[in-house]
Amino acid sequence: MPGAQGRAVKYSGRSIRLVQILVAVAVLVLLTWYLNRSHAEMVTVQSAFPGFVVIDPPEEVSALAIQGDIVWAGGVDGLFRIDRVTYDVLAQTPEEASFTYTRAILVDQLGRVWVGHDQGVSCLAGGRWQTLSHKDGLPDNRVNALAEDPSGLIWAGTWGGAVQIAPSDDGLSALIIRTWTHSDGLVSDMVNVILPDAWGGIWFGSYNSRGGISYLTSAGDWRYWTVANGLPHEYVTSIFQDMDMNVWVGTGLLSEGGAAIFQCEGDAWTLVRTMTQDDGLAGEKVRSIFQSQDGRMWLGSEYDGVAIFGPSGLVTTLDRTTGLSDNEVKVMVQDKDGQIWLGTRYGITVITDGLSVLD
Repeated sequence: MPGAQGRAVKYSGRSIRLVQILVAVAVLVLLTWYLNRSHAEMVTVQSAFPGFVVIDPPEEVSALAIQGDIVWAGGVDGLFRIDRVTYDVLAQTPEEASFTYTRAILVDQLGRVWVGHDQGVSCLAGGRWQTLSHKDGLPDNRVNALAEDPSGLIWAGTWGGAVQIAPSDDGLSALIIRTWTHSDGLVSDMVNVILPDAWGGIWFGSYNSRGGISYLTSAGDWRYWTVANGLPHEYVTSIFQDMDMNVWVGTGLLSEGGAAIFQCEGDAWTLVRTMTQDDGLAGEKVRSIFQSQDGRMWLGSEYDGVAIFGPSGLVTTLDRTTGLSDNEVKVMVQDKDGQIWLGTRYGITVITDGLSVLD
């Protein structure tokens, strides 16, 4: 009897250990499932204010582009696809998850998706991704800007210069055909933003202490704007051409900066106006610039939300207290239904009722 009792106690101890192991395995399986389940299941959509939707994840968003009913969003955690109607965040593919520090997204004239990230430029065509990196001719793998000119050529700005990319006819391959650096005429190798304008010129903005604007005319000549000839700050964050063909430039670092407006007369651009907080900016550093379908100009700031300038001169400011997910507004786009998507440091804010929230 004592031996039998001892065996029972021993068996009970083994059972407890077995249960503990099974519980640990179950917890591990559940944790793995939780960490790997699709972003559509993980997404948090908040409606803290009427007319606003906040989507998180993705968290930090530096780039947005719309392709039909898909909104492409990129940031530190890679590339995301969001259903434009339901706001569901779709599952990332392995490629999309690997495009960390996405800073630029472009949907070109043929519907191809181009992504600039910290490993190069990637293009989605024919259902597969192709990536161009330093080994293919990029001056630096860290890509900050993407733009398409009227001829269909793709321009990319990197930390080491700018390149011109020619996509193939079938869209399944691309070739870097030319590179521009400081020795080729840029004010700085670091190209943060690029804008092909309506007159065939290309604007390059640099974001460093030797920065400013480098403008390449359609004739191949260079013009420059720095703080020495009127630019509010040498760190250039954004360049945008409005419906009246004026070019807006956002500048700044930390709490300093401003905006500049350029007008073209003949073939010559002139800096006609600069703007600060005294002129209605939400904050001195202008982080992003956008024009909505009704003609309003939206200027996002680093710390203070976004200022919206109406046609009559009325200025409205939106920030966290009025519905934004964060006061740093990095990028803005508008979809075909009039919704305005704002990428911020913490999530995406969608103004779902169009511009009625400003009335």
